[in-house]
Amino acid sequence: KSGGEDPLQEGRWKPRLKLEEAVRKAKHVLSGVPQASVSVECLDGENDLSTSIHRDTFEQLCSHMVAATQRTVSSALATANVAQKEISAVEICGGASRCPWLQSALQSCFPGLELRKTLNADECVAIGCAWQAAMSSPLYKLQQLDLVQYGRHYVCLDYPEHVKEVSESPDTITRVDRMKRMALFQP
Repeated sequence: KSGGEDPLQEGRWKPRLKLEEAVRKAKHVLSGVPQASVSVECLDGENDLSTSIHRDTFEQLCSHMVAATQRTVSSALATANVAQKEISAVEICGGASRCPWLQSALQSCFPGLELRKTLNADECVAIGCAWQAAMSSPLYKLQQLDLVQYGRHYVCLDYPEHVKEVSESPDTITRVDRMKRMALFQP
């Protein structure tokens, strides 16, 4: 920030989105090459942003997340009551799965196992959710897959239900909005 307003300031969505998109692209580039450029035109009115970042700097900025990632994996295994030796394959997904520092942190949690990256990193979670929802729906006929869930909480869907009620007088119809809750998944 050399002048003008802070692009990350609350309520300034357009410059923030531009900056987030440029940073996302740089993160993607850094997964394959040691340096990436970040450029945003008209970030703050007339001001442009142009800089570069080295992978070493990026990994240094993310270093505090390595231990947190390893603790999260250990906690997830403990919560699921699954030993590390019971894991036969690890598929990593999501945009951050491209980052070398995350891959090395996860590799240290699963020594001897290859981290698979066969699914589209950006779409696989959404596809999995859509598949699970379609399997749960009586409207779709899909091959049923065995999905084992280790969650401790229900995932619920709340949606408004519009009900027409007729009062004592047949001329009066009242619309009542209520919230309806449906448990989608149970642990």
